[in-house]
Amino acid sequence: MIAWIISFFDRLFAFTGALLFSQVPSFMLQYQQQLSGHVTELNLQISLLRQIADKSGKSLDEYIKKFIDHSDQDFSRQGEYLQEMVTRYVDLSASYVQLKDADVWHRPFIFARNLYADIAWKTYANYDFAVVFSLEGVIYAAMGFVFGFCIFFLIKSLFRALIPQRKQTIRDSK
Repeated sequence: MIAWIISFFDRLFAFTGALLFSQVPSFMLQYQQQLSGHVTELNLQISLLRQIADKSGKSLDEYIKKFIDHSDQDFSRQGEYLQEMVTRYVDLSASYVQLKDADVWHRPFIFARNLYADIAWKTYANYDFAVVFSLEGVIYAAMGFVFGFCIFFLIKSLFRALIPQRKQTIRDSK
């Protein structure tokens, strides 16, 4: 009976690990879509700023610098805001291109290195569970299967170390 329960739980942990890990490619894809949306919106805003700067006969950098250098604090802060928007656009665009162009083996590292917490939380809040049937999905599921089994094995080992084993006597076996 105990062997059956242990067998059930090791499979449950392995299956749960496979199911959870199989969500990684889907989450990265949905994150990439969120990132793309941010890049698209910032591109629109910056394009409008460029048009305004062009009408003033200035480059975008000159236009923003005019705001930053203004003696009025309100205008100066507006210039800082505009500069931060341009910087975020450049950073998000680079992250998006790197993530989009990454192969299966490098994508998780690029994802982790360029992760924006605000976008990740929005992705998580709107996440749709999906099972990806691709090489990437199978790889993550296999890693999750092994991870889940290892977690179960670790828990089982801890219990064995913490709980003293009963020695069976001849009388107990009858």
